[in-house]
Amino acid sequence: MKIAHIVPPDYLTLLYAVNTGYHFVLGQEAIVNTQYREFYRTLARRGHFIIVDNGAAELHSGDVQEIPAFRDIVDVADYIGADEIILPDKLRDMYATLEMFAKAVNDHMVAPRRCMAVPQGETLNEWIDCLRLMSVGSFATIGIPKHMARMPGSRILLANHLRYRTENIHMLGVWGEPVTEVSELAMMTPWVRGLDTGAAMAWAQNNEPIHIPSGVRYSLDWNGRSGLTLAANNMEALNAAAAGLPLGGAERFLSQAPLRQV
Repeated sequence: MKIAHIVPPDYLTLLYAVNTGYHFVLGQEAIVNTQYREFYRTLARRGHFIIVDNGAAELHSGDVQEIPAFRDIVDVADYIGADEIILPDKLRDMYATLEMFAKAVNDHMVAPRRCMAVPQGETLNEWIDCLRLMSVGSFATIGIPKHMARMPGSRILLANHLRYRTENIHMLGVWGEPVTEVSELAMMTPWVRGLDTGAAMAWAQNNEPIHIPSGVRYSLDWNGRSGLTLAANNMEALNAAAAGLPLGGAERFLSQAPLRQV
């Protein structure tokens, strides 16, 4: 499983130091920030895999007041040269998501091979029903949102439900303690393509190494500051977990390795 690390614009160079070749771009930031947009365009030209988000999660968290029009998301993704674009969705709302999904698909703004569909719902059954009602063949990847993990084991159950489908699977964010959650997903669902998260940077902003479980959840501050070395090592811890090391393997990996100097 690959990790797409989410970092604020001032810390983009960290992605050169901790390179996974897999990236998750916030669409609303790419529209307004030239530096951010050009950075990912360069990576796309170098063959990195780029996913552009639609902004639904940021609206739900209150980080933005409104999400951009989907046409604008598609335009900026085309400019970057993105491989995938997340189709419109509304967190936890199955019916609104189905309506938004149908409109986007019927408008033919994005070729199916570039679409990631994100079914939504409050329960496992709602999520599965939402996926069932989405058009078969209209997307290449299925995204599983992080709030499903508030029910322990739910994302693993959903990934198992999808195991024999033809679409790729992507995990949207982490819900709990990052190393534990990523390790469990990597070990239990090795067919999942990737996961995006700003956890490495969020923990660094709070001056904590991510490989020390604390039971605390940190949110990424888009304008927050962080030490580069700590952030890079937090990313390496998650990369180690995503590589399928046993639970705790990321901690042992870092305890035996010198700190990465950035």
